[in-house]
Amino acid sequence: LDGKQYTLDPSMLVIADRENATGLAGIMGGEESEITENTGDVLFECAAFDHASIRVTGRTLGIRTEASGRFERGVNPDTVLDALDRACALVEQLGCGEVVNGLYDSRPQAPAKAPVKASIKRINSLTGVDIPPERIRSILEGLGMEVAIEGESLSCKVPVWRQDIEMEADIAEEVLRMYGYDSLPSTLMTGVTMPGGLSEKKKAANPVRNALVARGFYETYSFSFVSPRWLRELPVPEDDPRRSPIVIRNPLGEDTSVMRTSLLPSMLSVCAFNQSRGAQEFRLFELSSTFFPKKDDILADEKSTLCMAMYGPDVDFYALRDAAYAVIEQFGAKPSIAPGGDAYFHPGRKAEISVRGGIKVAQLGEIHPDYAEKFDLSGRLYVAEIDIEALTGMRSTAVRLKPLPKFPAVTRDLALVMDESINVGPVADSIRKHAGRELERVDVFDIYRGIQLGPDRKSVAFSLSFRAADRTMTDTEINACMDKVLAACRKEFGAELR
Repeated sequence: LDGKQYTLDPSMLVIADRENATGLAGIMGGEESEITENTGDVLFECAAFDHASIRVTGRTLGIRTEASGRFERGVNPDTVLDALDRACALVEQLGCGEVVNGLYDSRPQAPAKAPVKASIKRINSLTGVDIPPERIRSILEGLGMEVAIEGESLSCKVPVWRQDIEMEADIAEEVLRMYGYDSLPSTLMTGVTMPGGLSEKKKAANPVRNALVARGFYETYSFSFVSPRWLRELPVPEDDPRRSPIVIRNPLGEDTSVMRTSLLPSMLSVCAFNQSRGAQEFRLFELSSTFFPKKDDILADEKSTLCMAMYGPDVDFYALRDAAYAVIEQFGAKPSIAPGGDAYFHPGRKAEISVRGGIKVAQLGEIHPDYAEKFDLSGRLYVAEIDIEALTGMRSTAVRLKPLPKFPAVTRDLALVMDESINVGPVADSIRKHAGRELERVDVFDIYRGIQLGPDRKSVAFSLSFRAADRTMTDTEINACMDKVLAACRKEFGAELR
């Protein structure tokens, strides 16, 4: 009747003749059964349908009508003939037609409904009130039931108009409803308590949240179902698993029709929302699941993932890198950074982070302007994606403590001139390796290029912090460490002191 066509499956009940269906049983009629101004004869059809079948069919097809709302709650099949007679009587009374003789009943012989068994002790336990057996009997008989008491048990023959009474709990509910809720005694809550605890997933997630909040980040939450356009437009290879999302059977709409395989589009949408409201800077993160189809399994493969975004005048690649390091170090892993990453990052401002023998766990960098334009983003936006699922498997529960330092640190700066093609990360790793165990920290604070250095050359300035646990280090000790560092950098990278 709504002018639409629907594709049915064998489980759906229809009203049909020998040739075709004329309507969805208990939900909606078809156009060929519609009454028009030319209709002369009307056939009245009245039925009772299985409420579960009507509910499933309506939800599958996305149809909700007044008829389906009634049949979903259950209709008494024994009142069908009464309803049909009432409809015919109204036709006669209102003078809108002439009722002719003839009735066809296709109801199969339904088995007699078995009595509902209930325990008096169990009823009192469920209600929390000690109700005498005879009082229970009188209540149930007043509701139209035939009750037989057999020792400590009741056998209740439920009237046909009470389709909702099927089990012992239903009997207990009816008894308490008529006995009176005001008869319930006031008691203190009792029960067995069990020690609680966090799952491994939450144990891993909470330190991550704390580390990011301490760095000024705010947590965001977004829908797990997204637009397929977002995933189709990800600049990744065609065979990338992120391009094959799980499709939702009954989506709210096209923009929420697939389960997300990446947190990035959701995060960029949130960033665009903040920019459009005039936010000049923000630091956001979302720690949630991505979903991938499993072979030979109806359940999804959920992977815990972290996505961080930073934007503002004081934000750069290194601020994002430090935040990513802070997250990875919560799992007891030592991060190592190298150039790389997907095509939605700027080609010259992206990197991958690995741990324990080259296992890639993160990628970060500035979002490519072409991809940022799809979300109406402006300016330099830095994003990091971290595989929390992989890091959780490496998580160490051991805690290492060390005393606060008693002696001051000594800082030295080192400026090295090297070829433009040399990456700074391996140079910093070499400094850590050869500076000795008193080296506490290495930071890059400046990269200079100019005519004085020559073509394809750059100067990288490092800040080295030394500290000994049992003494204040002397210039002689520190100079010896710096000489070892300089010699190693000359040998490995051809670097010279500026």
